[in-house]
Amino acid sequence: MAPPIEQNQGDQSLSLQLRARRIEMMVSELEEVALRLFDQCGFANVTVEEIAAEAHISVRTFYRYFASKEDVLQLRIFRRPAASSSRQ
Repeated sequence: MAPPIEQNQGDQSLSLQLRARRIEMMVSELEEVALRLFDQCGFANVTVEEIAAEAHISVRTFYRYFASKEDVLQLRIFRRPAASSSRQ
């Protein structure tokens, strides 16, 4: 007998929440690694390949989350106003 529809929707909701959390964690990890490398080596001297290697992922996985290394900085710029307005 199949479980009630509500239970299936709850399971789906939980799986979507877990997926969103994994994505958020990966984006944060990549941002942290990339910003550290930019600080150490200079933005122009860091490649996507180096970011991926330092994060222990493939270049293809990096591109799943960011279209370019510039997008890592764009994310930081986007998040900054939100963080400063929450402190007030």
